[in-house]
Amino acid sequence: MPMPPHPLSNANASGAKAGRSGSEAGESSRASGFRYVGPRLNPWVADAPGLARMRAAKDEELYAVYLEERPDYMNSGSFFFEAANLFFERGLKELGLRVLSNLAEMRLENRQILRMLAYRLMQAGEMAAALPVLEQARELAPYEPQSLRDIAAVKAALGRPQEAVDLLYETARRQWSSRFGEINVTALTEMNALIAAHGGQVKTGAIDSRLIKNLASDIRVVLSWDMDNADMNLRVIAPDGEEASYYGRRGAKIGWRLSGDSQGYGPEEFMLKKARPGVYRVVVDYVGDSGQTIAGEVTAIVSVFSKFGTPEQKEERTVLRLKKIGTETLAAEFTVKE
Repeated sequence: MPMPPHPLSNANASGAKAGRSGSEAGESSRASGFRYVGPRLNPWVADAPGLARMRAAKDEELYAVYLEERPDYMNSGSFFFEAANLFFERGLKELGLRVLSNLAEMRLENRQILRMLAYRLMQAGEMAAALPVLEQARELAPYEPQSLRDIAAVKAALGRPQEAVDLLYETARRQWSSRFGEINVTALTEMNALIAAHGGQVKTGAIDSRLIKNLASDIRVVLSWDMDNADMNLRVIAPDGEEASYYGRRGAKIGWRLSGDSQGYGPEEFMLKKARPGVYRVVVDYVGDSGQTIAGEVTAIVSVFSKFGTPEQKEERTVLRLKKIGTETLAAEFTVKE
């Protein structure tokens, strides 16, 4: 299929490295002048009695209380997700990973549960563990491009850039359902950043040379989620209050680009070539959905990149649980220094 010109190639918008968990503040980057502060979250606080008991338990009692409560929630993906978060928050990573393994055992044919598990493993830095989970999700739904892109991100983080580039090129050149928005464009952007970061390690002979153009940017924000037919909107608010959103301000005076609306897992993507100093806010709107979910909520993943497509690139990744349609969630705040 012939590819259209990359819509960012003339935009006035200015080695990939996975960041730490989005629950921690990011490190300052002296080279880029970018300081990540946050994220500041409004997480969903589950009201399950079992989780309330776990929150009240001391660290040394937490796992025993979890084992007592687990039988009542064997079909609740949200219980295991939130229970695992409690262990991670208290620095009990190994136990948190053990709790997350229940998600894979619940309904292996449910790709939403698999993506939920994979996103949380990625946030915890467990890329090797996330890979087979995402590959299984791809086998269940080969017609969905999101799994290809997710697998590419994991392989890049595992030091396998050639495989990641090949997957992203496959994502970019195939024709997908219109509900997946501009995922071809997003895949091209990520493919070119990998090629630029890894130089001679990546062979590009099989790629149409017209599509090889790195689009380095001071700021890049990407929103994805785990439920098909859900409608999420990404909003980025600049220091002067100007807002990039689907609601009409998609270019604006400071020269950003925001991708079109997507209703099939995302991604939605914001890019800004030259960032003004100040505090930027990332907001996720849960607009609605037309499907049912075993988890009860939508899991969203927000990645914030500084100095995207350059050797100084850094990423901070945040995983959110979105329960109520019509809500706005502050996913992250970050500061660009003078």
